Amino acid sequence: MADVDIDDVFNTLGFGRMQLIIFFGCAMQQFYVTNEQFGISLITVAARCELNIGDHHLSWLMTAGLMAQVCTSHYMGYKSDEIGRRKLLVITSTLTMLTSFISSLMPEFWSFLVMRFIVGCFLTGPGMALLTYMGEFTKIKLRPMVLNFMCYSVGVSMMYVPASAMLILPYEINLKISGDYAISGWRVLSMTNLLPGMISLFMLLPMPESPKYYLSVQKTQEALDALEMCCRYNKGKNVTLKSLGIESVTQSNLRRDSLVPDKNFFRRVWQDTKPLLQGSNVRYMLIVIGIMFLMFATGAVLTVWMPRVLKMTSEVEDSMVLCDVLKEYAAQNASTGVSKLICSLPFIMAAPVWLDS
Repeated sequence: MADVDIDDVFNTLGFGRMQLIIFFGCAMQQFYVTNEQFGISLITVAARCELNIGDHHLSWLMTAGLMAQVCTSHYMGYKSDEIGRRKLLVITSTLTMLTSFISSLMPEFWSFLVMRFIVGCFLTGPGMALLTYMGEFTKIKLRPMVLNFMCYSVGVSMMYVPASAMLILPYEINLKISGDYAISGWRVLSMTNLLPGMISLFMLLPMPESPKYYLSVQKTQEALDALEMCCRYNKGKNVTLKSLGIESVTQSNLRRDSLVPDKNFFRRVWQDTKPLLQGSNVRYMLIVIGIMFLMFATGAVLTVWMPRVLKMTSEVEDSMVLCDVLKEYAAQNASTGVSKLICSLPFIMAAPVWLDS
């Protein structure tokens, strides 16, 4: 019997129970990744007094996390082609949650900074692999819509973290452990950011590796085993690939140069990078870079500075436009010769302060 193209196999299997489990698992993982990327902004504002974080320290902290992601993202993409999407996702997600948990226990700024840099290095693994993993289990017709819906979890995360802060920080948690060290509200907030990642990990662990990855590394039998598992999840335990007329599969659009990898590491990375710089891929890549730039610029910056702006407005008795509030705050700091530290976040729970436009 002739080989059946893997995309035709997914058309036959449909979007069933396995795809739904992978969808919700990847959505929760994206939820967690966004918690780490943008949630750190609120956490650092809440931890300013305890860790003695000044404005320049805050800049270093935000830069370190994002710089780590920039430095490792390309390597993680290459690594997913080498060891598999699911394997990379599970390993890096576990390491990200472990290092994030450790960072929430750090007693002073510099150790916290180092740990957040390490978190950023691992974070690009699940952030990149989950889209590929979900996409390769979805038939072509539904793929854009499924990935689009999965990314809605980014917005959910941007509501989850402030909502968690509103619930946790006003209680002023301060559980003494030893000496001056205590489990405070910002540490608890950091730990709550891990919950979506833990849920995702339990959902994705029983799932198989992408059969498209197996075909790309010439592991045809493993690809058939993964599809067989998908068939039983979607069609029932009594249905097999053979009963559907599928005995062997192929991948028609597989790049030939990926079948014989170069022994040199840098040449292998270049071979995987080169297609991004050819044809229409360049335009799409630039569009995605622009979208990501705007998302990080607004998502990260607003969560850092809006709490500070709200704090400033709470200290001003008269109704003022935002620019005047900032000028008065700067004048007060200049007159005292020191910058004011924002030592608490109960103002997040306060009623909105109306600003004249």
